[in-house]
Amino acid sequence: MTENEPLRPRFDLIEEAWIPCETLGGVPIELGIRQVLRRAHELAAVNDESPLVTAVLHRLLLAIVDQAFLPKNREEWLAIWSAKELPMGPIDAYLARWKDRFDLFDAERPFMQVAGLARRLGVGKPDGWEAKRVRLRRIVPESSKHSKGEMMLLEPSAASHALDPARAARTLLTFLAYDMSGTITNEGSWQGGNLRAGLVSIVAGVSFRETLVLNLVSRSSRAKEDVPPWQRERDIERITGRAPAGLADSLVWPSRRVELIPAVDEQGEIQVIEAVTAAGERLEDGALDPQMTFLVRDPNRPPSPVQLDAERAVWRDSGSLLGTAGGLGQFARPAALVQLEALVSERVVSRNYRYSLLVLGMATNQASILV
Repeated sequence: MTENEPLRPRFDLIEEAWIPCETLGGVPIELGIRQVLRRAHELAAVNDESPLVTAVLHRLLLAIVDQAFLPKNREEWLAIWSAKELPMGPIDAYLARWKDRFDLFDAERPFMQVAGLARRLGVGKPDGWEAKRVRLRRIVPESSKHSKGEMMLLEPSAASHALDPARAARTLLTFLAYDMSGTITNEGSWQGGNLRAGLVSIVAGVSFRETLVLNLVSRSSRAKEDVPPWQRERDIERITGRAPAGLADSLVWPSRRVELIPAVDEQGEIQVIEAVTAAGERLEDGALDPQMTFLVRDPNRPPSPVQLDAERAVWRDSGSLLGTAGGLGQFARPAALVQLEALVSERVVSRNYRYSLLVLGMATNQASILV
């Protein structure tokens, strides 16, 4: 940085408040990653006005908890489940190790972005070519031109197109997971976000601590590459087809490359108006998401996810979501539901306890989106 170069904005996702929560007393509050996990036993839920944002925030926090504890078996899972609060020792150690990767505007490794993306896209292009920028408010499904009805949560006609860093972070994660397929800015045709086509199923407990642990799946073996993007040494790349290395790799999938463009207004407040976007890592055909239900309709074709239908109530698909439909072998259920069934069967978790199932997604067709 030169003497005259302005200081780069910072927004520490670990400490800054940006995750919308609700306390057990029903009070809405925004917290940073550390405080959400430290106070998880005091929170009823992580709950944004957008179901899509709620889904991606659950997956982000679950990925962090999974990597902090790395539970290998029932005994290790039970130790976490039995604690009245999430044990913060492993969580604090994990966040300290990867702290630099959680700065939304870091010069080298901004959170879930590619630094200098516009410059990289220009390599090999004719002189004078510049990467196009998009308005950040326009890349969220609920505020896109395809949205309809009351789910247009981010009004594109608002007087200001600027987003504060908290909303920009939520927008970024939602865009990575739910962007539509087709022609995208600075690229040709590309696959949609990894969550766009299916329903995310989350087992919900009385507190957010219970919710996190109920969805934390113990695994006896883990591939070295089964980690979220911020733990990798390589940047997010343009990859035409990659199979997830495991559950943690799937939870926060970089289907797009993004570079947020921050600015500081006259009052010294950080704002994000635009971003550079491009194709990211495309899921390999047939890859299964650990929080979705998949149905085998044709043994000669990859399984297809159970989708949200605007004309059909979600409970009508409860047979496939819960694995009670006929022909159980034809369904691949969410990993947390499979684990919960085993925990109840083994009497590790009480059969008398009633759990909720949070089902989040959007119905899409060529003309519109309904969340």
